[in-house]
Amino acid sequence: MEIYLDVLLVTNFLANYLALRAVGAITKAGSARLRPVLAASAGAIYAAVVCLFPTPLLSAMTVKLLVGLGLVYLAFGGGKALFLRFVVFLGVSAAMAGAVFALSLSGSGEVLPGGVLYLDISLPLLLIVSTVAYLLLTLAFRTFGKASLTKLKKHVTAEVYHQGITANFDVLVDTGCLLTDPVSGRAVLVTSLSAVEPLLPPPVRSALQNGESVESVLSLAADCNLPMRLVFCTSALGQREMLAAFRPERLILDGKNKTGTLLAVTPKGLSGDDGIRAVIGAAG
Repeated sequence: MEIYLDVLLVTNFLANYLALRAVGAITKAGSARLRPVLAASAGAIYAAVVCLFPTPLLSAMTVKLLVGLGLVYLAFGGGKALFLRFVVFLGVSAAMAGAVFALSLSGSGEVLPGGVLYLDISLPLLLIVSTVAYLLLTLAFRTFGKASLTKLKKHVTAEVYHQGITANFDVLVDTGCLLTDPVSGRAVLVTSLSAVEPLLPPPVRSALQNGESVESVLSLAADCNLPMRLVFCTSALGQREMLAAFRPERLILDGKNKTGTLLAVTPKGLSGDDGIRAVIGAAG
């Protein structure tokens, strides 16, 4: 069988890109749009090198795993969720390899030596098939996410104590929320302003209510002896946000001492229902 380099590159680029997008959908990982493209491109180049220069070293399982881990890191960054995303990436990639093997039974696809995917079809047809597959995959993961959302949630009660003041509110524990502080590695509880309003000094509270910049909020907090820091997160709509966060003196979550967890305050509130005013990942 003749192997065309352009088809080989496009096949593996699309396979990597679809797998990374699936990982992002499953783990609710926020990422800039360009990063998965760069990661998928790197994976396609690696596949081409393995095919053109089939050496035992390049096709070794250890090297493949390291390359896969590198692709996930390039697409989504590091942090505690890196290995979870890597495991999901391996699972999705295995499923895609199985699909290509099924196509090989009809003579349309093949897994080349070294584990490189190849579809023996014209490039225009490959692009059309990939576009349809991407749309179906996106629809499937969105449907799966909505259908299984209630199974991945539970509600708990939080009791926060800081500078002699206590605040109580309900928290949504969401397995899809993987937010942590990249500096300290601490868990982050994202809370609406109304939930922690009593804990904040009046100048900080007013600045958040008036929608002032995060830098201004941090400056006012420092003047009020409330150490705050920036936490970056991605909203449910995919928008990147900077939130002001602080560490309360004590936090009891579902009856367990979670002191050390950061509270990131969003003045926009949360879009949930049932009176939920805060959200935290299951690992928190």
